[in-house]
Amino acid sequence: MRLHLASLLLSALITPQMALAQQVVTSTGPQAVSVTVYRAPGAGEGAQVNLRFLQGYALITETRTISVPAGDAQIRFEGVAGGIIPVSAIVTGLPGGVLQKNRDAAVLSPAALLDGSLGNRVMLRRTNKATGKVEEQEAILRAGPDQGVVVETKDGIEALKCSGYNEKMVYDKIPNGLSAKPTLSVLTRSNRGLTAQVSLSYLSRNFDWAANYVAEVDAAKGTLSLFAWLTLANGNGESFVQADTNAVAGTVNRDRRAKIMEQAARQPRVTAKCWPMDTTSTHPESQFEREEIIVTGSSMDKMMMAMPAPPMAEAVYAPVAPTARAKMMAKQEELGDLKLYRVPEKVTVNANGQKQVGLLEKKDVPFERIYIASVWAQGDFLTPYPMGQILRLRNTDKKGLGLPLPSGSIAVFEPYRGQQMLVARGPVRDSSIGEKVEINAGVGGQVHWTLRGDPANPRARRTATITNANPWPVKVELVLLSSEGSKITGVGMKLGTKDGQPMWAVTVPANGEASAVVAVQGGEGMPPPARPLPPKKRR
Repeated sequence: MRLHLASLLLSALITPQMALAQQVVTSTGPQAVSVTVYRAPGAGEGAQVNLRFLQGYALITETRTISVPAGDAQIRFEGVAGGIIPVSAIVTGLPGGVLQKNRDAAVLSPAALLDGSLGNRVMLRRTNKATGKVEEQEAILRAGPDQGVVVETKDGIEALKCSGYNEKMVYDKIPNGLSAKPTLSVLTRSNRGLTAQVSLSYLSRNFDWAANYVAEVDAAKGTLSLFAWLTLANGNGESFVQADTNAVAGTVNRDRRAKIMEQAARQPRVTAKCWPMDTTSTHPESQFEREEIIVTGSSMDKMMMAMPAPPMAEAVYAPVAPTARAKMMAKQEELGDLKLYRVPEKVTVNANGQKQVGLLEKKDVPFERIYIASVWAQGDFLTPYPMGQILRLRNTDKKGLGLPLPSGSIAVFEPYRGQQMLVARGPVRDSSIGEKVEINAGVGGQVHWTLRGDPANPRARRTATITNANPWPVKVELVLLSSEGSKITGVGMKLGTKDGQPMWAVTVPANGEASAVVAVQGGEGMPPPARPLPPKKRR
């Protein structure tokens, strides 16, 4: 009887503790995912994406099927973006809701693996450059990773990467607490076990997108064909396979508190330093956070896992061949004051990579070619200088456009001896419907300007002269700059304005010239701006 009562008391003590035991459920990946990319705030016109420094972000929504046990459980969402902002995560579909959420920051990396293995034994795998033989030697990790990695072997203490051999470290296990994938974990409580379809939404850093335009000019018709690529960039180490993908143009308001909460934690790196036998000029400090990870123990099922390939230093946009066209075109939708571009088919947004889909295509858009220059009106420029060219369009339905144009870069092609040749590349600013659009078209080598003191009053007047060597008339806009407090007026004519500055607009006849006299009153003269470079010869 005493034994039976003791067993009952022991059972009563243990059962509540067992009921409170936390179960762990791991979801290895989503069944469906959508990625909506927002541009870097304040990037400015013409800004391009740089895979090593992506300042935009994305809203990621995943659908996962999870077996939820009865009682308290930790649900681990593996494979979320490495740049996840944990405070933004929203989880719906769990019957007991979310009690707590946490970004498991200890992700498997060379630095984390080193840090977790300090004081333990590893194997140094070395390839002799002279013989090509691979040698393995047991070592103990003594220091690392930030200030250099120090190991101790039977031969003594040495710094990693300083022996002259091609070296790798081989681990027999992964330290506790490290995860092979970025993971978001949440705590939940359910009164019964069931299978739930759960939605996980969160913001992530290290994304961006850009618009890349191609303009093909038909000079004879005075029209151009405008095509644009939507270039999405993902700087995270995770791919989003067959995702519903969108891009948003416009500025989303984010206050200071949100930005502070979104600050990324410092990512540890492995640094190799050689001392004291040499100097940093011959053996500079190196970092190898993208080093291959080799684990031979059962904790990784004897797999060899390599870190993702390093991203490109920056996105390189070679001029797209004018005949190239996208297989799919993004669809524009309204999102309040923002513009949303929806990719009509599911696409894979690769880790540390880019994805391009068509953004827009317009043919036979009429344009006006204008020769332009900005001139310091208080100086003398006796040498003829070439003028730049712009192609001016009206963003209306009647003029062949009539749709919002997000800022980006543009490559302009013009026909030359039967081929389309690249003549200019430059930025494109955001343009709303009804606005004027100006595209940089390079330097015009046949149209030049000069500015010199007027013989009748050289101190207060200047004579501007435009020469046109083309066998056709050209339109010219000469913007006149001056010091603060001065006033520029035309002598015998009225000047226009452009961007708040006085401007002389004129049509110069074929193989002819045009002149105007302007008066400059008040203000102090200042050195003229840097002189423009001579035009590049077309090959």
